[in-house]
Amino acid sequence: TVANVPVSARPVKAIPGFTVTRASTITDADGSYRLSGLPEGTYWVFAGELRSPIGPQVETQLMGDEAWADLTIPRVCQAKITVINEQTRLPQSDLRIQAMRLGADGQPGHTTFQQTNSDGEVHFKALPEGEYVLTFLKTGFKRTTKRISVSPDSPVSLEFSIVPLVR
Repeated sequence: TVANVPVSARPVKAIPGFTVTRASTITDADGSYRLSGLPEGTYWVFAGELRSPIGPQVETQLMGDEAWADLTIPRVCQAKITVINEQTRLPQSDLRIQAMRLGADGQPGHTTFQQTNSDGEVHFKALPEGEYVLTFLKTGFKRTTKRISVSPDSPVSLEFSIVPLVR
């Protein structure tokens, strides 16, 4: 069982009036999950965010109120990033961080995004093991990248300074 992992469902075929943005949840402490509010239909259910599966997709038919899908979740890692404004030395909120996994061939793979909170922090809780390029994005700041490696045995905790553009 794996706790705090996103789980998503995407219809195999479009369902009129249904938007997939509400087809996500997080596993609980027992690794269980419940997706609610889905209309009947056939879905791809998978661990990961809607745009970024981290495990294989399972085709599941929803008829009535319930369907079951056991998911395979790879070993996941955590990374806590704190972003500081280099000029003010204060935490930088509302900064978008993209975490993009690099495959063994150097090609992009699993990608996820988060916004820094008021303390300048993001916490990626379910990154598949491997090498990542972090890209820090905010209007008025220099676009910056940082390479990290994540492993289940050693969570990453990183403080990073971002440089405001001079006007």
